[in-house]
Amino acid sequence: MISEGIKYIRLPEDEWYTMLDLEPGELVAYRGQNAWEPEHGKSLYSCVVYDSKTVELPFAQELDLADEVLVFAKLPARFTIDTPLGGYNPDWAYVVERDGEHHVYFVTETKGGGNNAIRMTAEEEIKTECAKKHFAALGVEGLTYTVRTTYRD
Repeated sequence: MISEGIKYIRLPEDEWYTMLDLEPGELVAYRGQNAWEPEHGKSLYSCVVYDSKTVELPFAQELDLADEVLVFAKLPARFTIDTPLGGYNPDWAYVVERDGEHHVYFVTETKGGGNNAIRMTAEEEIKTECAKKHFAALGVEGLTYTVRTTYRD
């Protein structure tokens, strides 16, 4: 019921996210263990730090290989959406070009289970519902919010 009653209001543009929200800050990562260097230069960062070799790493690799993806980023922890349950950090953002138009996608969860089923905790489900309302309030054309396990699903 928490997420059903929440309402987001669009703020003036000077109160939106800035590039500072996308600075990764200090990260500890090891190539091959929790960091991967994209081959096609589409990542916003020189290395992608991932939480899971079974879902997030393949997701990043798919984004890097997809012809229509222009740029992508595993969003840093400081990039959050306020919800009644605390700050929520979407996992990914990427830009796709289709028919000469750019579309921005936010993927709030790249959770996976057997058969690519999405497995989230009750708290994560509430936060993703709040995130949907947040992005709907932005009213920006070409912005899509998704929860998925692979890029192509």
